Amino acid sequence: MFLIYQRAQPTTAERAQSAPVQRPLTQLTFDSGLQAEPTFSPDGSFLAYSSGKSGNFDIWVMSVGGGDAVQVTQDPAHDWQPDWSPDGKRVSLWGGHRSDRTHPFITISLDGGDPVVSDQSKVDPQTEAAGVLLYDFIWEPSGRALYFEGFSRGVCNIWKVIVDPDTLRWVGGPERLTAGPGPDTDMALSRDGKVLVFTALREKTRIWSLPFDVASGKIQNDGRPITLAGITSSQPALSHDGKKIVFIARRGVKQELWKKSLEDGHETLLTADNFRRSSSHWSPAGKYLAY
Repeated sequence: MFLIYQRAQPTTAERAQSAPVQRPLTQLTFDSGLQAEPTFSPDGSFLAYSSGKSGNFDIWVMSVGGGDAVQVTQDPAHDWQPDWSPDGKRVSLWGGHRSDRTHPFITISLDGGDPVVSDQSKVDPQTEAAGVLLYDFIWEPSGRALYFEGFSRGVCNIWKVIVDPDTLRWVGGPERLTAGPGPDTDMALSRDGKVLVFTALREKTRIWSLPFDVASGKIQNDGRPITLAGITSSQPALSHDGKKIVFIARRGVKQELWKKSLEDGHETLLTADNFRRSSSHWSPAGKYLAY
């Protein structure tokens, strides 16, 4: 589903007390299935997005003010990532160095010239205190702010960083704009920078067992879930005899390593600490794990 908020201007009293601004949220879509990748029309009155409600992903357009959405593509292939045709004069990159684990934000002018690396020193303490990892971003049209998807304490929300448009130095934030259980993703800003739309996903990942016919190379039926609903489970590793499985279960910020018997369903917690483990492999005899 899509959620949209209108940026509210704080009152004098709110500025004096440094109170958080209350931003009204409005749900725009109510269809079943996945609606994602929204983008504003240049005048801010329409949204284009991808939706699988017809059984195949196509591009749809709807008025921000309400009314029925209109399907604009009907191709048998999946249609994704709609966009209107804005003009732009610079490209920004948000990357990471493996050597020192820094995350430089680099902006390159399409007219030439040296790349500009944004100074983040003013917001580094707040970023560390919030424990947030920033990744996918979009620019505010004025060039005075950046909006990020940020992962903090097990939750992905939308965050904002204030930018000096002349030097591209980060001068404020990061400020958390959404506070739901997440993940909040697929951000898009109106051309005046006053309205932000995003996809609010509600999902949990489970591990499934699917019977497979080797002779035909086909899956035989819909299968069954191996792990419980409500817990995000991933990275399964099956023992060589096919009787046991280990997997990662995420509960909030913690990642736990579990073992489960596929014969009687018994589960055993193997680790429960602050370390993260991945890419588990069984020894041939099934007595040891490497990860």
